[in-house]
Amino acid sequence: MSVTTSVYQSWLADRGLDSPGSQPFVLLGAGVDARSHVVILAKASAGGQDIKSQVVKLAAALSTEDSTVSWVVVDEGQAIPLIQELRTLMPRLSRVVSLAGCNQDLQGGPFETEHQIFASREITIMKAPTLEAMNSNPVLKRSFWEAVRSWLS
Repeated sequence: MSVTTSVYQSWLADRGLDSPGSQPFVLLGAGVDARSHVVILAKASAGGQDIKSQVVKLAAALSTEDSTVSWVVVDEGQAIPLIQELRTLMPRLSRVVSLAGCNQDLQGGPFETEHQIFASREITIMKAPTLEAMNSNPVLKRSFWEAVRSWLS
């Protein structure tokens, strides 16, 4: 089952998460599949259709015949969605690629990963630079691409 942006927003509203006080992010777009094991989280400016389209392309490139990679893009001035909320939508979620920025040096060193436990299940989060940073640094972009493909395989 694939979830469009409007369905995701309805899901948030049904749970009372659509008010500014309870939802600390502004959703710019989402492509969520309930069967996904992986989700890409990214930040973009409100008019950031270019970033959104890049995230969609990245998710498609990382998806396989057996596993669709989901994606969520939020406004850059906001917090990213809570992993617990995403886990409710995607019960099989085990890996998160966060394109919200990191302390990665621009020379292509290893990307930081973090392990969190939710409902007795480990979720691993890869913290990667923003797409804007990667767009301006081809070495960083290539390093990220190689790292994320290897990490997901």
